[in-house]
Amino acid sequence: MSLLSECLEFKGRVIWCRPSLEMGWLRLDATGLRPASGTRLESPKLFRFGVLRFFSVGGAIRGVLGRVQEEKHPFDSLLVVAWAGQGGPYGFGRCVCTRWDIEVGAGPVLGQNWPRVQLVAPVHTGFGMIASSPAVMDQELGMSDEDPPPTSSRKLVVSAEYRVREPALD
Repeated sequence: MSLLSECLEFKGRVIWCRPSLEMGWLRLDATGLRPASGTRLESPKLFRFGVLRFFSVGGAIRGVLGRVQEEKHPFDSLLVVAWAGQGGPYGFGRCVCTRWDIEVGAGPVLGQNWPRVQLVAPVHTGFGMIASSPAVMDQELGMSDEDPPPTSSRKLVVSAEYRVREPALD
């Protein structure tokens, strides 16, 4: 679940996030232990964010911290913390991970080894794909310009291993 060292070249640049439509998004309550009642959200639309820094655990680059830069998007100006949720290693232009764990909120961000968005309402959490551009995402998914965008009617198989959980600290 690590990132390729070439990802470090994206510090200070913009990358894209395509939230998963199949798995949904939640707004967490103040304890962070469970979703606030009635807070299952429709997956947000595609957005871009500026990379502020990366974080490493055990010598491996594990995730990214950034700020959303998407005018008129509900997440505009919020902080993003994301980590690859599958095997790896992954990049943003090749070997793209299709399942990132993503937190978006006003912050502040707590922790250096494994940062998390502090639960200052609202904090949104979900899954998605992160890459250097929407075209790279489409290529990774095997989509062409003629294909329809992903919809919730597509089936996504996720093993029990990938249920939402606190990340392990090394």
